[in-house]
Amino acid sequence: MGRLLIISFDAVGDHLFDRLCAFPRFAGLVRESAVSRAIRTVFLSNTYPAHASVVTGLVPGSHGLVSNTEVFPRRHPRWNVQAKGIRARTLWEEAAGRGLTTAAVLWPVTGGAREITYNIPEMLIRPGQNQLIENLRAGSKRVQLDLFARYRRLLNGIAQPALDRFVTACAAAILREKRPDLTLVHFTAYDTLCHEGGETAGAIEKAFTAMDENLGALLDAAGDDTAVIVFSDHAQIDVHTVVTPNDLLVHLGLLQKNGGDYRPGGVFFECAGGSAFLHIPGGRAAIGREAIEQETIEQIREAVAREESFNRFLTVEEMRESGHAGLPFGFCAKRGYCYENYPKKIKSQHGYPADYERYAVFYLARWKNGGAGRGGSLLDIAPLAKEMLTV
Repeated sequence: MGRLLIISFDAVGDHLFDRLCAFPRFAGLVRESAVSRAIRTVFLSNTYPAHASVVTGLVPGSHGLVSNTEVFPRRHPRWNVQAKGIRARTLWEEAAGRGLTTAAVLWPVTGGAREITYNIPEMLIRPGQNQLIENLRAGSKRVQLDLFARYRRLLNGIAQPALDRFVTACAAAILREKRPDLTLVHFTAYDTLCHEGGETAGAIEKAFTAMDENLGALLDAAGDDTAVIVFSDHAQIDVHTVVTPNDLLVHLGLLQKNGGDYRPGGVFFECAGGSAFLHIPGGRAAIGREAIEQETIEQIREAVAREESFNRFLTVEEMRESGHAGLPFGFCAKRGYCYENYPKKIKSQHGYPADYERYAVFYLARWKNGGAGRGGSLLDIAPLAKEMLTV
């Protein structure tokens, strides 16, 4: 069996592919790889649902990880970092079942994944929590302590691109010293810097330069005998206006605030960046009962459709794919707008339906014969990875 390295370029849409090819290590990898461009991301197109889809081959509505965070609008929500949130068989479970060793470095939704031999999970903490302690609880203690001691000087908190340099150093050390059969690595510099400044910000060039250097370091550490997959999970869309749709429900008298925070117990919108979903008291099981009158749902629907940010209501298939089929309705924002729980400074966002313009993604595989193709889906990666691990 051959070794496999999977690298995620978070938020780097297919429309940026040619720009990436201007950098030497990425261009060299493209020449050696089979490339699939203009492929469809999954909906909900946010980082955690999409990465869970990559390691399961299933849409969020099937693998069960349907949101980055808990759905109720809190200022400091709990992130869905624990692997138990994925209710389907993952690549690391598949590999462990075959007796293979695995590694993951800041890969989403890997907290507590005992099947991962060398695990440095992506743990997004809340106020009052300690980053190192939460990581030690959720991942491989000895490996993390060793690598943190060796490479902590590279960190500047969670600021980018320093964080990706730390990720690269840790992953390269694991690749050289442990030689795992399957290694998963998550790069977030582009996603972070794009959120902060938009796709045209000067800092974006830092992200591309760092990604290429980090990619080269991992390829060198892995060696030519290691198969490689590089993919993007979703694209970004620049925004000029952040909308807080739950304030509309407050205006309608259907949701209450206490000291600036929304109070649980009423109707609320789950905000997911480019999309939002209506939840009602009692959860999904309450639909069709007297927990909330249908005319009230229609009142909310009509109010939403009048908003300047409103693009369209989500289709039945989009609700099913995203894992929100039991809710009354969902809707998506026009380009230039996004939906958030509370006002925030943000210049670019994701979470939009997969049919938006300039929202396709890509993947490439260094394995057998190269070549280029178009079309397909992010869901193609899991079965391809399983085949690559078998050979």
